[in-house]
Amino acid sequence: MPAFQRLCDTYRGDFLLVGVDVGPLIGLGSRQGTEDLLEELGQAYPAAYAVDAHAMLDYGVLGVPTTVFYEGDGNEISRQSGLLTGRC
Repeated sequence: MPAFQRLCDTYRGDFLLVGVDVGPLIGLGSRQGTEDLLEELGQAYPAAYAVDAHAMLDYGVLGVPTTVFYEGDGNEISRQSGLLTGRC
């Protein structure tokens, strides 16, 4: 999450990043726990939470985290399950 925040800070206005918490759906924490963590880490990018498993099914989430990249027209560019590596 800190790397995502660095990307947002560096490329502000060039792209949109939205974090979606699915943890409570798979037994990994609570919504409040996520909100507390985001605040503790100083994450300022938009965050949402999935209210049911439909989001995971619709986006083909097979592992956590899953990162999906889209072009401006909504076409998927790439998808990564697991932690992203590399420097931001």
